[in-house]
Amino acid sequence: MLADYDATVYTDLNEPMRLTAIADGRPLVMNFWATWCPYCVQEMPDYQQIYNEYKDRVSFAFIDSVGGKGETTEKALAWLRQNGFEDLPAYFDNDREASSAYGAWSLPTSVIVSAKGEILDISAGAIDPNLMRRALDSLV
Repeated sequence: MLADYDATVYTDLNEPMRLTAIADGRPLVMNFWATWCPYCVQEMPDYQQIYNEYKDRVSFAFIDSVGGKGETTEKALAWLRQNGFEDLPAYFDNDREASSAYGAWSLPTSVIVSAKGEILDISAGAIDPNLMRRALDSLV
């Protein structure tokens, strides 16, 4: 359950947020990523489309892996802006608490959580956008 693996991530203003608060009773998609990760960069346009389609019914958290290979909050925010992804809800795993809770040591890693807080899937590697849509359609 999400509550059993709740973790703190940070906003771009370094404000702490709990994953359960981000979910807010809706299905939640977490994507652990970094700017230096080629597969993360490759899947971001797919995630942007999925976010645009489901943002009114599903909560999203794009969790940047701060610290690895020189990754910083500033670098991630600049990359999101430069590539047209600034509206994605970005959070930062400053303490590696969320990465540790979900074993997200390989990037990208995506996690799907039901509205009831059930952790339904944890997958390393780039998403298949059609499979992600089917999973989200079954939850909303």
